[in-house]
Amino acid sequence: APYEHDAQGDDVYQDAGEISLGINSAADATGATFENLELGGAASVQVTDTLDEVVAKLTATPSVTEGGEITYTITLTNKDGLPINNHSELYFKLTDGTTVVVAANSTTGSATATAPDNVYVGANQPVVNAIDAVSGADAWKFENLNLDKTPVSTEVTDEPGTPGNPGGNNEGDIVKVTITADQTSVAENVKPTFTVHVNQPLDHDLVVTLSNNAQVTIKAGETSAPYEHDAQGDDVYQDAGEISLGINSAEDATGATFENLELGGAASVQVTDTLDEVVAKLTATPSVTEGGEITYTITLTNKDGLPINNHSELYFKLTDGTTVVVAANS
Repeated sequence: APYEHDAQGDDVYQDAGEISLGINSAADATGATFENLELGGAASVQVTDTLDEVVAKLTATPSVTEGGEITYTITLTNKDGLPINNHSELYFKLTDGTTVVVAANSTTGSATATAPDNVYVGANQPVVNAIDAVSGADAWKFENLNLDKTPVSTEVTDEPGTPGNPGGNNEGDIVKVTITADQTSVAENVKPTFTVHVNQPLDHDLVVTLSNNAQVTIKAGETSAPYEHDAQGDDVYQDAGEISLGINSAEDATGATFENLELGGAASVQVTDTLDEVVAKLTATPSVTEGGEITYTITLTNKDGLPINNHSELYFKLTDGTTVVVAANS
């Protein structure tokens, strides 16, 4: 007589084995007793696996603002809906190095990564990722675990508050350009130096135009550049003062637009006088006949030859009461 046993059951795991079936007893239907009843041994059938595919598929957040979190999710599926609930933790490594963990007996797992962030408008490349490999004690256990390595892409948008993307004020990544004086004061014959700073290293050169129209370039990857200003100039007059230098503009050398550019205030250096001597020397006609005219001359000189040409009339009174006038700027 035939007998049909239950199937072991179709599943996605490697579990080939054996179905063994023996005879416990045999009895006459009317209750009669057999003179010599012998029961044979068990019979067995080898059970082979069917190759049921499990697909591991990666999905990602479709769009984030720069600096935001991208969520990567691995989902395990079988086209026939077979259960996937008999495995230990599985570790899926993505091409960017992120690891997504699918918990034991689960079909999904997620991990997050931070989207790139930059200071430029519209300079965000999409973030592309894919499944690279799987590991774990039970990674071998599946009959046919297929890694869908189709790349996934996440669009990265500018933060609110940047040009072309309205939002709150100053929400974009700030690029702050400032200037400082390297000394508090200099003599009038010394060239003061300044340093132009940017608050973070940039990907491109930064060209800064100063208030005197001079330009300073901060190289890509650096945060400062020096600038030497002309000296006020050595002279013989009292003209201590101040040299003030500000920032008119700052531009990316490639023409890229900054999300949030801020220019700092001016820096200043006090200028002190040097004590340059001017000698007023009197000369006179060495000899005259009686009743003749004596010419008195006052001459202004500086030993270094500095110009003496920025004064009003000067009146020199001689001991005999004579007044010698040195004309303005003479």
